[in-house]
Amino acid sequence: MNDYEFAQAQMKALNEATNHAGPSIFAHVLLHGQTAVGELVAAAQDVQANGGMMRQDGQPRTLGGVYFQLAKAAGWEVRPYKLRRELAAIGGV
Repeated sequence: MNDYEFAQAQMKALNEATNHAGPSIFAHVLLHGQTAVGELVAAAQDVQANGGMMRQDGQPRTLGGVYFQLAKAAGWEVRPYKLRRELAAIGGV
């Protein structure tokens, strides 16, 4: 499976229905590899299955929100919008 297909599969696993998160997930795959992203998705699913994670306003995070919080905690930068757009143009995310 190529990186683009893998990123698409991870979006589905995270219940990310829109392409808003796609460029960031694709960037994570390109920068950190399929194995690391897959492990982070599995960790997010585990957190969600064990009570989830709350936002600052007290509402529960979505599975995708849990993933991005774990990515941030791991030191994975959220890519600037311009870079996400460039990646989207290259990979079609």
